[in-house]
Amino acid sequence: MPKKNTHSIWDDTELAESPNVKSKPVQSSEAARRVMRGYTHLAVWSFPVTAVLLAMVWVDMPNPDEFKMPTITDQVDSPGKAEAIIATDAWLASVPAPIVDGHVVSWDGFRDIDRPKLDELTKKAVTTPGYDIEMHRFTIADAAGNRYTSEVAVAVSKREGAVALSTPSLSPLAPSATGWASTGTWYGLQTATASDEVQVAVTDWAEAFASGDPGVLRQRVGDEASNHSYMPLNGVASVEASVITAGSRPVIEDGVVSDDDPKELIAQVQLKLVWLDSEGNPRNDKQNSSGNSVITYDVLIAKANTASPQVVAWGGPGSGTSLEKFQNAVIDRELTDGEDN
Repeated sequence: MPKKNTHSIWDDTELAESPNVKSKPVQSSEAARRVMRGYTHLAVWSFPVTAVLLAMVWVDMPNPDEFKMPTITDQVDSPGKAEAIIATDAWLASVPAPIVDGHVVSWDGFRDIDRPKLDELTKKAVTTPGYDIEMHRFTIADAAGNRYTSEVAVAVSKREGAVALSTPSLSPLAPSATGWASTGTWYGLQTATASDEVQVAVTDWAEAFASGDPGVLRQRVGDEASNHSYMPLNGVASVEASVITAGSRPVIEDGVVSDDDPKELIAQVQLKLVWLDSEGNPRNDKQNSSGNSVITYDVLIAKANTASPQVVAWGGPGSGTSLEKFQNAVIDRELTDGEDN
């Protein structure tokens, strides 16, 4: 029997085409293989180092039980706030009173009393309340104008509610220094002199502002927008206006501050009002002699360097540098005489 031929066609290397080393695909494939070999070697050799570093970091990590949330202080509300106010008012009204005609000026916030971290032996030796404790702070004043800080401890429990744990404390506050000079309520302004025309403009605005007539006030302000109205004061019998101080933004020209009269002025103005009583008659002037009827505004005056200046905006004392023209306008609402809301 003839011997079986075991030769395979695949053994014939002449039939297989050798790779062309100059071919772009072949070159790209070989480059990719080199990159992969490099990444493989890097991963193998860097793994022990990475493992050691991770182990060191893990050992240095603090125990989760050691993490402590920061205590929030000076919060604006709490479950114990109402109880603290009631307890302080009752304390001030007690007989004999802790201070003469004492009253709460302000509630100044509270802080939580932190629970100490105790070991097991200490826990067994001490009594730990089952409620939270809040320390509430107040500013208090007496009949002579002396001021004090006061603190009261309040127990707070979700189940039981809140209760004051003691009467409040009382610590006197040092009075403000006397004789120190005030340089006004504005930053970045130079002192200016209010002309007679500016004084007239302020008086005209004050009379319009106290007239109760929105139309008159808008005309004085000079706002030409048809959808703008201005809310005046109502129930005023008479008003006196005076300019207390004035300032302007410096104008720099050629590297020096200009001496020209400013086009805009910011003035602090006081209005002394006499109000009408319920029957429409002026209230007794004696009721206004204490100065409690004096109201202070900052006003923005446009065209201040002309013969016809105008007050075009107003706000509280100190707001002068942020005032903008016609900012007091009530937009898209028609106001009528005597409207007070």
